[in-house]
Amino acid sequence: MTTITRRELLKASGTAGLVLSAPAILSAQSKEPIPIGTLCPLTGAGGSYGPDMQRSVVAVVERINKAGGINGRPVQLFHEDDQTNAEAGVRAARKLIDVNKVVAIVSTWASAVTLAVKPLCVEAKVFVIGVSGADSVTQGDHKGYIARTQPNTNLQGRMYAKFAATKKEWKRVAYMALQTPYAQSFGDAFTGVLKAAGVTFTDRLIYEDKKPSYRSEVTRVLATNPDLIMLEGYTPDSVVMAKDFYKAAYKGAILAPSFAINAKFIEGVGADVAEGIWSMDRAPLFDSPAYKEFSATVPSGDQSPYAPQAWDQMTLVALALAAAKEPARHRRVFLRRRRQAHKRGKEDQLRGRVGVVRLRSDRRHPLGPLQRAAGAKGQVRARDDHQSLTVRARMPPIAQYVFNGVVTGAILALPAVAFSLLWRLLRFPNFAVSTYLTVGAYVALMLNHGVRASIEVAWIGALVVTGAVALLVDRVAFRPMRDRRPFSLAIASIGVAFVLENVVRFVWGNDFRSYDVSVTRATSVAGLLVGREQLLILGVAVVLMALAQTFLLRTRLGIAMRATADNPLLAAVKGVPTERVIAIATLGGGGLAGGAGVFLGLDASIDPVMGGGLIISVFAAAILGGIGSAPGALGGALIVGIMEEVGMLVVPPTYKTAIGFAIILAVLLMRPTGLAGARS
Repeated sequence: MTTITRRELLKASGTAGLVLSAPAILSAQSKEPIPIGTLCPLTGAGGSYGPDMQRSVVAVVERINKAGGINGRPVQLFHEDDQTNAEAGVRAARKLIDVNKVVAIVSTWASAVTLAVKPLCVEAKVFVIGVSGADSVTQGDHKGYIARTQPNTNLQGRMYAKFAATKKEWKRVAYMALQTPYAQSFGDAFTGVLKAAGVTFTDRLIYEDKKPSYRSEVTRVLATNPDLIMLEGYTPDSVVMAKDFYKAAYKGAILAPSFAINAKFIEGVGADVAEGIWSMDRAPLFDSPAYKEFSATVPSGDQSPYAPQAWDQMTLVALALAAAKEPARHRRVFLRRRRQAHKRGKEDQLRGRVGVVRLRSDRRHPLGPLQRAAGAKGQVRARDDHQSLTVRARMPPIAQYVFNGVVTGAILALPAVAFSLLWRLLRFPNFAVSTYLTVGAYVALMLNHGVRASIEVAWIGALVVTGAVALLVDRVAFRPMRDRRPFSLAIASIGVAFVLENVVRFVWGNDFRSYDVSVTRATSVAGLLVGREQLLILGVAVVLMALAQTFLLRTRLGIAMRATADNPLLAAVKGVPTERVIAIATLGGGGLAGGAGVFLGLDASIDPVMGGGLIISVFAAAILGGIGSAPGALGGALIVGIMEEVGMLVVPPTYKTAIGFAIILAVLLMRPTGLAGARS
């Protein structure tokens, strides 16, 4: 294996010239600290790796400062969390550049984040080095201010494919990837190598992030009867996908990147679901003195393929800064080498090569007691027991899409009814209803994990607590504004939604979570795959809808509620306690939304933006059903759910959200009152 020292890599890539060109370094002659920023994913999809990456950078800087600094100047670190989110990454990078005046940013992780901050850093002449793999990170005119230590996705795709080609039982392969900057280039390299080896590709599917369910995506891929599914996503969506594959009794193999299949993944799916899943790691040179020094300093870092890279990244930047004392002739040599490398198309030297970066192909992620032989059981199942879902089914594949849509519609129905009734009663669209789903999901999580309550008890607790939160929000935020225009109240509700979402982030963090509930196989009923959780969701949703309709039509309070919705002034004159009616409606609406949040967490996973991702679908269901009609909201939710799932047969999965917008536009143009709404 070819090795290369840090100084050789530094000179070959021109890193010294890049950092030396930072104005702050060229002009600084004092002993003031040198400001350097870290932009690691401490939360979000990359939250499993960011803390160790940051610890590695801190360890290098501590050693540098203990030795006297860089040319007598200490290094001062400024840490920011990019939340594995491009928008958050841009905000953090602006702070590092404009406020902290950093000369370099190290250890970016997600390709989307690095691409988002790339224009800012190039314009400010701030050097960025990270582990983002997308080819586009180092393409274009970045003037030499962008580098990486990670193999690019083209190389990774080829290495994954070469490993897959060694498994002769994997003759039919499906490729699924999250819509990210690396999906296209990785997929092209992966499919190209395997096709040349005679492997048949059954499907190539790019899916959207943070969707409430991926059941229809799973249905589509399994219908093609693959022996192997290459799942190229992040940990949160991979958890949902793996559960759905397990429930659907998929008996083939799954190959996924190490940044998705990690300890957090095992925690989210359980050992039974994880068994048989293959993963690959990028690995450092374990026998090198530098790695031994790193592992002794950052003991937890040897569980991550990125922490050693963060160590090297900070070391490279420090070496470049130390070269600032070199004579001007040497600085010109560094800059000339950078320009020559750029002209030769080798500005991406830091991305890694086969001879520099070794991929551990036949090894599971090191997870202590959960470590097993590399997917042995999964491969036996794939070889001896694999059956096509299409062959087994006794009804058209579209039936599974319709059933998936009915389940999605049942989840949408609860917040849609709450949204519709509160809109009719209060005369404004309360967009905070979407965040009540998130609150309910986390309340149930706290009860399920904190006091070890069963999911049934946790669901009841979520109804009560979320209803109380909704009532408190109404009294604090909306009641003082009752006489304002509906538009002002709608804007206020959006503000409330953001406040609640950030409260959830502050209390529970940005990481995704899962309930402590075992994952069970789905049952085949006349060719339909029906899961236990799906039956539970459908049954409870139907019961709650029936109770809500009975309450509105058969009880005095329900009649008073409808009277207040029709004419609040006349109802008040007739002695109806309108504020009490509003309070009870808000309490019930919040409870319904909170219960739906628990269902959503059971069906997928839990994160702070889970409710916000549903608001368009909930809004479309309420508009379609007719404002103020509980049966209409139920019907609208079922239609929206079915259309979003069945729509995958016509449009790519990444455009599922557009279906909700299309429904809203069509209803407003053709029937503004909705299916069951009363004409004003």
